[in-house]
Amino acid sequence: EKPTENPEPSSPSSQDDDQPKEPTEDGGESSKPDDADSEASTEKPSKKDGKVPSAGKGPSQKGSYAATYQEIVKILDSVDFKSIEDLHLQRMLENAFQARVRNPILEQTGQIADFGAIKSCFAKLTGEVKKLINAAKKQFKTCKTGGENSSGCTDQQENAFADGVINVATTLQGCISSKRKD
Repeated sequence: EKPTENPEPSSPSSQDDDQPKEPTEDGGESSKPDDADSEASTEKPSKKDGKVPSAGKGPSQKGSYAATYQEIVKILDSVDFKSIEDLHLQRMLENAFQARVRNPILEQTGQIADFGAIKSCFAKLTGEVKKLINAAKKQFKTCKTGGENSSGCTDQQENAFADGVINVATTLQGCISSKRKD
């Protein structure tokens, strides 16, 4: 059940309008003319996904599913895999994080409107995953020094990292479940 955030009814003139409708952040629709002028907008997406930031952090953002999603994505995106020199290892660890932490957490929190209720659950996430990344890098380097081929070393680190992020995700999901306000 999504709370209504746009109490204003649609205007009668918009029903007669042949202009295409586009969804807005609050679940309503806005009319945008389909001509060259609409592309000359001064608003620019802030991220590569094309989402435009809202016009501030007013009270309407406090109970917003979109605001919660954006806050969680910021935290998840702050986990940095770029320090991993071996590109194959980097991609494997990123994929493990995506499958075991990012996707399940975004799915679990999709219907939480008040990020403040679960914010404390994310306090240690980046640090915990960074420790796992550093351990994987160290073990990978040790494995390669021991004469093992890159592929074998990568597989060993993926499994250890996956086990670690499963533990992180389980803890995080438990915290979210205990604090969420339905």
